[in-house]
Parts: sequence; structure tokens; C-alpha cells
Amino acid sequence: MSKKKFLADVGHAIKVERTKKRLTQKELAEKIGVSATYLSLIENRDRYPSEKILRKIAEGLETTQSKIIEEAKAIKRIEDSDILEAVKDLLAEVNIEDLKKAIEMIEKEL
Repeated sequence: MSKKKFLADVGHAIKVERTKKRLTQKELAEKIGVSATYLSLIENRDRYPSEKILRKIAEGLETTQSKIIEEAKAIKRIEDSDILEAVKDLLAEVNIEDLKKAIEMIEKEL
């Protein structure tokens, strides 16, 4: 997994933890000394938190950085599982020529 993708998943994990604590973005942002806009960018995977900010967020959520990171890993596993399931469904319906075209398209993206 790329570092960018993982950090994006960390942002989503922060959102999950914040929601569990029934905090708004504004409340958490005020608690940790950042803007609600910045926190929103992190949660929506548009910005990546520094280690310092991640530590502040964890403290504000009364959890640990480790727990947020574990949540991010769980999100990744769920997304991977969803992707695999979607691919299996597609393969069941695809003919060989369509499959070859799809492989060519994927290879161009890599």
C-alpha cells in the first residue's frame, strides 16, 4: 500500500473515531487547535496529517495513534475485500475479449 493511500485511510479512520465519540469536526478542531476546514480535509482524504497532528487528534479523541492506525488498516482490508468481490462478479459476466481489453487498460494505468 502506498504511503499516500495509507495516510488517506488514516483520515477516514479519524472520521470514524470522531463519529463514535459523537464530536463534530468543529468541536474536535477546537479541542486540538486546528481549523475545522483543515480537519475536514484530513477526514475527506484531501490532506495527510503530520505525526504531530495525528498525535493531537488521537489525544482529542481520547484514543491512541495506534488505534487510529489499526482502524485505517481495517478500512483498507474492507476496501480490498469489496474490490475483490466486485472483480469476481465482473469476471463471472465477462467474455474473454472483454477481459483482455480490461487487462490492457489496467496495465496502461500502472
